[in-house]
Amino acid sequence: MKKRNARFLSVAAAMVLAAASGTTAFAKDALVIAEEADCGTLAPTGATVDCRTDINYQVYEGLFRFGYDMEMTPQLATSWEQTDPTHITFHLREGVKYHDGRDFTAADVLFTLKLNCEDANTTGVVTYLDLENCKVVDDYTVELAFTQTNAFNLSKLSFLNIVNEESYNESGDGMATKPVGTGPYKFESSVPGVSYTLTANEDYWGGAPEGIKEVTFNVIAEGSQRTNALMAGEVDFNKVLQISDFDYISGMDGYEVITKPAFNTECLFFNMTENSPFASKELRQAVAYSVDNEAMNNAGFNGLNLPAAGVWSSGMADYDASWTNPMYGQDMDKAKELAGAAGVPDKPVTILYGGLAAEELMAQVLQANLAELGITAEITSVDQGVFWSAMGDPTGWDIGIMSCSAPSGYGLDSMTAFLTGLNFQGWSGPEYDKMAELCNTASSAETDEERMTLTKELWDLIEEEVPLYGMVYLNRMSAYDSAIQNYKVFDQFGIYVKDLSFAE
Repeated sequence: MKKRNARFLSVAAAMVLAAASGTTAFAKDALVIAEEADCGTLAPTGATVDCRTDINYQVYEGLFRFGYDMEMTPQLATSWEQTDPTHITFHLREGVKYHDGRDFTAADVLFTLKLNCEDANTTGVVTYLDLENCKVVDDYTVELAFTQTNAFNLSKLSFLNIVNEESYNESGDGMATKPVGTGPYKFESSVPGVSYTLTANEDYWGGAPEGIKEVTFNVIAEGSQRTNALMAGEVDFNKVLQISDFDYISGMDGYEVITKPAFNTECLFFNMTENSPFASKELRQAVAYSVDNEAMNNAGFNGLNLPAAGVWSSGMADYDASWTNPMYGQDMDKAKELAGAAGVPDKPVTILYGGLAAEELMAQVLQANLAELGITAEITSVDQGVFWSAMGDPTGWDIGIMSCSAPSGYGLDSMTAFLTGLNFQGWSGPEYDKMAELCNTASSAETDEERMTLTKELWDLIEEEVPLYGMVYLNRMSAYDSAIQNYKVFDQFGIYVKDLSFAE
């Protein structure tokens, strides 16, 4: 507490100085945010992890974002219209400059789309894009073409981080270490794996940030250390509050805690390639029967999330009220029967996760469950920033633990991205073709009723084939200094620093 009181004294002194100088009397203009995991890269395309998304939202801009209350919020596009079922025309903002002084034009949109088409981790963003037939109409108008009608063609584009081709090529590393965007903050410096610092873009087209002039993202992997750093005044915002600290922080003066049901579901992903034992459907089903979702929720999240009934969250718009029971539910006798019929692997299988503490605990529970089936499992961890790349190598894992979601808020969209776009599982064959066709047909359905009928068929197929298995529907929790003003969740669980300030 003494440290916190000292901090308020320094804030008061800053207010006096600000008043004396005639400037806006914000208590301070530097914000420090604690992130759970390193972002790995700051490139405009690639896998999304919290730290990276939070930085990207300050540095890069898209045509639009899902902003506050998940509303489509224009950024580099001022408006757009669907000119026919497979074409969308975007009218772009004029007078926008990148951080290096270059002008933003329609050519940058096409270049960014090309980058996303070439990156295996973001092809799901441009699933049905017909890049060859996309065209620049003029410097501030671009027409995007798609190979077919799809309910999510527009919403997927919220993931785009627009960049200039010359700036991108000049970076030498695809902007992995020094991003250049059009956003309200510019990259200043970094110590990879430790911290990333941004400074205000005083030439921002929407007006220079007033409240926060510098923001630093500190990577603090251990949950209790993030909480301690917040209480000591070393950080102002704990982006991922450790669930075990929720009651403690909620009961203290001087802090705000926010809880939001997320669209994410924590899942098991099965390697279905021929060299993995989980090419066997019966063995995948055996693992699913061995898992107690309530136990997973308790182990990873102190029981403060929801045991999953399936592979996409009850917060998704296309979740059916009848899906109340787990697809499998723990039944060790059935699990052992299926494992025996399939044949127990004669060498250890690998469980892979992305370095998150909750997933480590869940991996340990899964390891014990597999042991009951006679399956020996080894647990391997990689940093969040490279986890998707690791999942893309089928020789390095057999079961992956990760959450899945979609920007649109639809489970159908999530499964289309993770099963047909990314397909970490390496799934193939007649049932894969059936799944892909269901995703395609449902996404192109003309009515909501038809789409939901097909979506239910997809749910049933996933339940039977088990390419992935949903364990926990996630809530998201953050804690921050109550002196921070104007915070609201941006997108699903992001932060938009430009709108923040410290109390005057």
